[in-house]
Amino acid sequence: MLKKLRHLNLRTMILQRNSVIAVMVLLLSACNDEAPGEPLVYPEAGSQAERLFQGKCSRCHKAPLPSAHISRLWPGVIQRMQMRMKAKGVTALTKNELVEILDYLQRHAAVGEPK
Repeated sequence: MLKKLRHLNLRTMILQRNSVIAVMVLLLSACNDEAPGEPLVYPEAGSQAERLFQGKCSRCHKAPLPSAHISRLWPGVIQRMQMRMKAKGVTALTKNELVEILDYLQRHAAVGEPK
């Protein structure tokens, strides 16, 4: 009888732990601004600057919307990404690519503080 009771207590504890984990996953996923499966709409879709930005940034991660940062923060973000690219052995942006991407991001940056 005692053995059966211990087994039930263990099952209850595992069920409670799994329930807590499931709730945490749901809460954390709710922090994302995007609707699930909803594609991001980038400014100047299809332009050379937008394609260059998407092509370079999407190699390692989902490219953020330009409105993710205010204009003055984008140079630091780009510099940090350049360092990460070099550390991973990925060819960094050329001077011309850097200028074009930074111009694109700053033209469409958040006004004031980002969301």
